Amino acid sequence: MSMVDIAELGLSVDSRGFVRADRDLKSFNRTADRSEKVAKRLERSARALGQALGILSAAGAAWSIQAVRMAIDAEETANKFRVVFAGSVDLVDSQLRELTKTIPATQTQLRGFASGVQDLLVPLGLAREEAAGLSVDAVEL
Repeated sequence: MSMVDIAELGLSVDSRGFVRADRDLKSFNRTADRSEKVAKRLERSARALGQALGILSAAGAAWSIQAVRMAIDAEETANKFRVVFAGSVDLVDSQLRELTKTIPATQTQLRGFASGVQDLLVPLGLAREEAAGLSVDAVEL
């Protein structure tokens, strides 16, 4: 059979479907590659977020410990203040509260300083009320 015979039979090959399928497959592969890259970026971001959350958790725990220590220190200062200023706690506390308006310190810090001064003056023989006034004056200086 010759080529002419095949042509006479009407056989022909239509490759348009194969070309279209090949084009669709290439498009699918490009989309799959992009999806894989996005997935890898998401994975890296998730890892970074996990590390950041771990650091944040550690910082939060450290802050909590520090806050507890500060609360304990404030309570100790308040107890010492009540002991050394027995009988004049309210008066001295109100004077120190006024000083917080002009001195950049907290009430607790001023109480601690005043208590320390009071604790030095009373054993020297000064009366508690007189020592209380001098303690506030020392804080004011």
